[in-house]
Amino acid sequence: MKLTKGLLLAVITIMILSGCARQQRSGGPASGSPVDYAGATLAVGKGGGFAGTVREYRLLDLGELFVKEANADTFQFVKKKNPRKAKRWFARLQTMDFAKMDYHKPGNVYQYISLKMDSTTHRVTWSGGDPDMPAGVADFYNDFMKAWVGEE
Repeated sequence: MKLTKGLLLAVITIMILSGCARQQRSGGPASGSPVDYAGATLAVGKGGGFAGTVREYRLLDLGELFVKEANADTFQFVKKKNPRKAKRWFARLQTMDFAKMDYHKPGNVYQYISLKMDSTTHRVTWSGGDPDMPAGVADFYNDFMKAWVGEE
């Protein structure tokens, strides 16, 4: 009888431990990559120049931020904030009518914002100092970089 209880306890302990070992960040993408994430994503990036490199930050609607450094093959997890804070950034783009903006004028060095919601992706690309770019886009980019990345 003691052997049966001990065996049962061991099996339950192994099941609990193996379940914990496979646990992911709460609600995150299954592969650990924002590329595979089915929810809304916001990409903010900068690229170009002599080497043509690009650095992109991706924010998931559940508050996880990832970065893909220049010349890297994969995204790396940076941090997680409250999902409500993340959703405010998505709402801000909607308030700006971002999905209706049609602006793609990259220069040698360019910046971009891309919004994926459901199966639709919309992107705006510009060069610094462009007087014709849509209102609020550069401010959004700068504010995002300050709030999530710590850069201006």
